[in-house]
Amino acid sequence: MIIYDNKWHYRFNVWSTSEYTTKRKSGVCNYFWFTVYNILILAIKWLFLPAVVIFLVGAIGAIIIEERALNISMWWAPLVGSALTAGGVGALAVFFSIVHYTRKAAIWIFRRSPIPKTPSLLMEYIKARKAKFCPTITFEKVSTK
Repeated sequence: MIIYDNKWHYRFNVWSTSEYTTKRKSGVCNYFWFTVYNILILAIKWLFLPAVVIFLVGAIGAIIIEERALNISMWWAPLVGSALTAGGVGALAVFFSIVHYTRKAAIWIFRRSPIPKTPSLLMEYIKARKAKFCPTITFEKVSTK
């Protein structure tokens, strides 16, 4: 199987680890599980760590809200602070995702070189598991004319 350097999974693996580590994977099965592992680690980083930060900022905000601005009971203060922080983070996430997908759409509409059609990584992995043989993979650069 040939994996081109413009595929999302190749770019994602290089971004999350390194090009050297990504190119060391020699089989479809190893590369597939390497990609799944990187996705899980990224999900943990993006979901768990912001939740901890939101909780801590909410707790600090709760102390400020309790002491100065509002005269609410102590058990409501962390909820109010966390809700305000989560709302701000959510608004930023929505804004940046809109900007990201607008940019991706513009690139897709105005691209000039055709992208070579290659089989899906998931389908190749399923075929390899059924055949009980994982074929080797090679990494190639996409030629731009």
